[in-house]
Amino acid sequence: MLLPILSILIVLVFFPAYLIYTLLTGRRRDRLSWLLEVLMGAAFVLLVTLIGRWDWLSIYLRFVPLVLYAGAVVLSYRRVRELPFRAESGARAEWVSGALGTLLAAGMLGVSVSGWFVAREPVQLAFPFRGGAYYVAQGGSSFIVNYHRSHPEQAFAADITKLNAAGARAAGFRPAALERYAIFGEPVYSPCEGEVVSAEGSLPDLTPPERDPENPPGNHVAIACQGVTVVLAHLQQGSVTVEPGDTVTNGQMLGRIGNSGNTDEPHLHIHAFEGGVMGEELGAGVPVSFEGRMPVRNMVYRR
Repeated sequence: MLLPILSILIVLVFFPAYLIYTLLTGRRRDRLSWLLEVLMGAAFVLLVTLIGRWDWLSIYLRFVPLVLYAGAVVLSYRRVRELPFRAESGARAEWVSGALGTLLAAGMLGVSVSGWFVAREPVQLAFPFRGGAYYVAQGGSSFIVNYHRSHPEQAFAADITKLNAAGARAAGFRPAALERYAIFGEPVYSPCEGEVVSAEGSLPDLTPPERDPENPPGNHVAIACQGVTVVLAHLQQGSVTVEPGDTVTNGQMLGRIGNSGNTDEPHLHIHAFEGGVMGEELGAGVPVSFEGRMPVRNMVYRR
């Protein structure tokens, strides 16, 4: 339980703080070394801003590291502005490390940004929630912003949480009480019109961070619509209102958010695939779009 909390704090707090500290206190021989360090740090801080799980702290803090880093750049420049642009000797190692660090950060940033784009037209769906601010915790076409990319059927899956008044997904880092998660119990509505091909509603809701790997989707509804199968997973026990064979309309209530299946906390998992059979034969994941916006990590939908 401590590992995810520690990793979040390292990425969102300690790493940007370290970059700011070294920029303000480091000694340099020339302005070129400083410039390369600034570029590397800026790329990494921008990366944290774009792909960090800010719903763990607060979405309202998302741009704080970027603003603080910009201030550190201004302050640190005052210390190097009288230095030569290139030192005559002794700074080559700093140039090489700075250039390599910048290339690494820029490459990761480029891969992250590529997650906003897909090669085919997404399936257009209605957003499955009403009322509130909803945060995309996993989503996009790049593995950096969407760990589901390793599963062909779920290649474009999205995990969605809800933000509370503080801009966080829950009251606390990893509370055991399901009611402390803003999305728990939230009604889920059908994102399209079609036929229910699979439904389950009897599995128990688990206490975070417990999982049920034997039943990955947990309580769920799968709908055949627009030539694909849309899966909405991790619903609340006893809340599913449809059965296989039912025809559902766009916006019809399907159930409520729970914490069932192979998940460690309440959220909605949604993905679409074609060419397979739910629970039997894997299909190929296809991108989806909610009212013209493909869900990518850190995107917020306000209803």
